[in-house]
Amino acid sequence: MHRRKLWLCAGVVFAALALAATGSARVNGAGSVSAAKAGTLIFGAEQGGGPDWCLNLILDVDCNAFWNVVFQTPVIRGAFLFTPSFKYKPDLISRFTLKHNPQRVTYYIRKNAKWSDGVQVTGKDWRFTWQTAMDAKYKDHIDPLGWQDISSVKGNGKVVTVTFKRNFAAWQQLFGYVLPQHALAGTDMLTVWNDCICNPKKGNAPIADGPFLLTKFDRGSGITLEKNTRGWYGKPAKLSSIVFRFITNTNSEIQAIRGGEVDAIYPQPQLALADLKGQAGLKIQTHLSLSWEHIEIQQGSKGNPLAKQKWLRQALITGLNRNAGRRRSTARSIRRSAC
Repeated sequence: MHRRKLWLCAGVVFAALALAATGSARVNGAGSVSAAKAGTLIFGAEQGGGPDWCLNLILDVDCNAFWNVVFQTPVIRGAFLFTPSFKYKPDLISRFTLKHNPQRVTYYIRKNAKWSDGVQVTGKDWRFTWQTAMDAKYKDHIDPLGWQDISSVKGNGKVVTVTFKRNFAAWQQLFGYVLPQHALAGTDMLTVWNDCICNPKKGNAPIADGPFLLTKFDRGSGITLEKNTRGWYGKPAKLSSIVFRFITNTNSEIQAIRGGEVDAIYPQPQLALADLKGQAGLKIQTHLSLSWEHIEIQQGSKGNPLAKQKWLRQALITGLNRNAGRRRSTARSIRRSAC
């Protein structure tokens, strides 16, 4: 369920980011910005980078992470976004129809939806995404939930119909990350997008169908997004770029926003944030979210052998302070972004 959870959050999270970016973000340290051209937003990210970090969100077992969704929602789009009002909003599609017996969804892809290299977004991308999710080569790397219930994906143009073998209630959560068939067909999905969101057939040139291109991924420092001026169905982004700076230490993150080193942060709730509330030049936003915390105990070949023992699992779980955990979980549903 990891991918489902994170994509549900994506629309909510990036909506908050967008409000910060277009509302009062500073440009390269300047105090004010033009409404037409807002320059560069420096965003403090609590996670990202490191030797094991990979970008390919279709590999939801290996690469999926909350911050990956934040980084890439402006880059690779899907059928729907989940909005701050907890509703599905058509994204790459202009409309859809849903029928039953059997369940089938017809997506009407926006006529002006295209990739940054000029290639149209079509049903070929829908079918390639499904086929990739069901490829036996990736069975240990992609959660088959929902994908395995699909019997066919038909349509090569702007109209594509997805037919299910059996009803799948959460169908709107599928195709939240649609892959470019023309760029990725024939490649190894385990490696091709680990370090870039790009077209390996075009010298690893960045590719996107959203308002930004992911142009740089430095595992030690951050991720850079630049405005996509070549392929995006919506209005051009006001920001020329977004730089996500990896700041994994909470205290350093707070000091960075306090000292003006970054323009925005999205921190976990903590008492130290109270000191920022009255600081001039900062805008704090709070909202509900659908993020949730849980504990997983791995029993497979890579897990601790003792984890197979029921008594150990019971000891680990019953040893938790559930009341304190419940309070923390409630607090985590309130996020703050400051700019």
